[in-house]
Amino acid sequence: MTQGRRSILVVVPRVPWPPRRSGFSIRYFPLLQYLCARHSVHLMIIGDREGWTDDCPFGDSCAVEFIDVSGRPPPMAARLGVIARSVLPGSAPYSMRSVWTQDVKRVIAAAGRRRQYDVVLWAGPEYLEAALQVARHPPAARCVFDLVDSPSLIATRARKDGSSAAEIKATRKWENELRSRADLTIYISAADAAASGPSAPGRTMVLPNGIFLEDIGDAAVPLERPPGAPERYVLFFGHMSFGPNVDAACWLANEIMPALREKVPGLKLVIAGHQPAPQVQALAGADTLVTGSVASIWPYVQHAAACIFPLRLASGLQNKVLEALAMRKAVVTTRQCAAAVGAQSGLHLLVADTTEEIIAASLHVLSDADLARQLGSAGAKLVLSEFDWASLTKRFERALLEAPSRLSRGISHA
Repeated sequence: MTQGRRSILVVVPRVPWPPRRSGFSIRYFPLLQYLCARHSVHLMIIGDREGWTDDCPFGDSCAVEFIDVSGRPPPMAARLGVIARSVLPGSAPYSMRSVWTQDVKRVIAAAGRRRQYDVVLWAGPEYLEAALQVARHPPAARCVFDLVDSPSLIATRARKDGSSAAEIKATRKWENELRSRADLTIYISAADAAASGPSAPGRTMVLPNGIFLEDIGDAAVPLERPPGAPERYVLFFGHMSFGPNVDAACWLANEIMPALREKVPGLKLVIAGHQPAPQVQALAGADTLVTGSVASIWPYVQHAAACIFPLRLASGLQNKVLEALAMRKAVVTTRQCAAAVGAQSGLHLLVADTTEEIIAASLHVLSDADLARQLGSAGAKLVLSEFDWASLTKRFERALLEAPSRLSRGISHA
């Protein structure tokens, strides 16, 4: 890779701090930390001023600018514009439209007039109506989208919750136009990268999330049992206001745990993670502990009998699966979550998709200590060898800076 500091504009939908604030922070804290140490980074944050704290390290390592899209009602003209765009041919699907599109585009265009950037990186699948407008006239020679999760795959998996076939088709069309405008599009998993169809060679990349090895430490070193934790429990953890997590936790508590407790008397469920939705809070009771935010998730993971992640709506790689495997825990999860990690059922974890399958697989690991240890050992070996941020950040930087620009290929952005 060509050496030297580059000028990089990074557009993010929220403050990527603290590192475990959200799945986005888990991904972008290490990536930005690495880029800021080696390049001149202008970090542009869309809204989320309330998420900024004085101890955020990016205040010292890069230039930070907020695009004000929160804390005030949108102008009437912007609201009318969203309605008008909804009836125009080729308009953005509903999930991609925003009243703040023109504000975001205006601020980014102004930044491009003030400074010459080598790369503009759009991080995350939010504000994509604005992202496409920026890509049509990018403020840099190289334009990279890290969509993380495929909007098409999200729409497809959410169809039972109301997404229409027309919405899915429109989402796929817009995602493909985004990809055609970008020099490189990055996804968190192979399933996400393939969801909207094939792309030109070298124009897409899969970059999974990694593990903070220093955060985990040695999984074999005993940690103190968390205060109030049951004697024997299975664990589900994550951002507990995130829709797919809410769905999975309710499914686990209401349909799976009663059958497990019949076979394993005294078994409890612990649901750990910040901002539990009302539906999750309602699960709390004699057999279910809902912790809310915890100082550290690792004691809960280490003392769990198993981690059960019945995620049927989530797309892409799940950090919780990586983290449980890294802690040598026996994991039961759905086929799509296992595939995103590259895990084999029966070797690294157990795969189950229906209520009956999840109950059977969970009973298997709860009743067979040797199997649980074997799965935990193999799962940890997989994760620690393939998902270390130390190597992933280098891959990310290389792809970001070496992707041939569309200008160098003679392709116009206009």
